[in-house]
Amino acid sequence: MKIVASIITLLVVFSSNAQYSYYFAEPLPSAENKVDVVKEKYFGRYATKDGTITYSFDSKGMTLISTTISAISKEKVRESSQYSVRNGYIFGVEKNDSVPCILEEGFYHFAVRNYDAFVGATSKNILTATATPGEYVLNVYDNGKYVPQLLRFNGKKLEVSHFDYSGEEPGEFSYITEQEELALDGIKLIILKPEASDFDRIASQALMEDMTLKK
Repeated sequence: MKIVASIITLLVVFSSNAQYSYYFAEPLPSAENKVDVVKEKYFGRYATKDGTITYSFDSKGMTLISTTISAISKEKVRESSQYSVRNGYIFGVEKNDSVPCILEEGFYHFAVRNYDAFVGATSKNILTATATPGEYVLNVYDNGKYVPQLLRFNGKKLEVSHFDYSGEEPGEFSYITEQEELALDGIKLIILKPEASDFDRIASQALMEDMTLKK
């Protein structure tokens, strides 16, 4: 089972055989490691090769910038006072702005940028620093629980590791002595309460690198 970044937010992807879903009661590696921002030398924008996802770091925190591809029919544009198209740009899909568009088979296709504050502002997510220089954990808040995402700065690259486990058998995190089990829609929800000393083992077992962004 893997926690992945979608276009707008982070979603849980369930395998067909998953029976157990794991969350953490507190931020990793410890709430005492909380920081408001990454170090200034890591400030900037890091994007995937196709440009659909960008992580932006600055003095205000962290923003996830994503791209949503959408379309609207030529007929709807013609009949609506909200939309208009001029010189390859569509007006009305973004407030006080226009975006480039392409007309294909009766539809105007366009891309809209979404900006979501993942750290800072009103976000409940918590950023922590690990003992390794240039390494942070983005603890994504979910109804009073957290899902970790490891961020590792390496030169002009940002390596992102998501929380990944099978979810098919109990005891995947048996070394974490304090756990709480809840039943939820046919899946057993396990709330893990590790010690700070458990973090390295959690990271090596279940924080798997699967995305690299470049500055």
